[in-house]
Amino acid sequence: MHVANTAKSNSHTASLITAWAVLVALTLASYWFRDHGFSPEAALVAILVLTFIKVYMVGHSFMELRWAPRLLRRLFAAWCAGTCAALVLLAFVF
Repeated sequence: MHVANTAKSNSHTASLITAWAVLVALTLASYWFRDHGFSPEAALVAILVLTFIKVYMVGHSFMELRWAPRLLRRLFAAWCAGTCAALVLLAFVF
């Protein structure tokens, strides 16, 4: 029984390390969009999308929504997408 718990723990730790590495890569990508001559509007949209991907990943991996009921996971994903879309639209309206 102890061996099974250790294997599960190692798998969970590897999953969190992978999520952390992806979060770091997305953060670096945000800086790349900012510094490489994209128009301000294109950079804004790219950075907002990357940001909400990161928000989703934090909720899914570190707040453990992956184990939550399906409805809660879908509501969280919809909130991320809707909030990102609203911010993009507001940025272009104002």
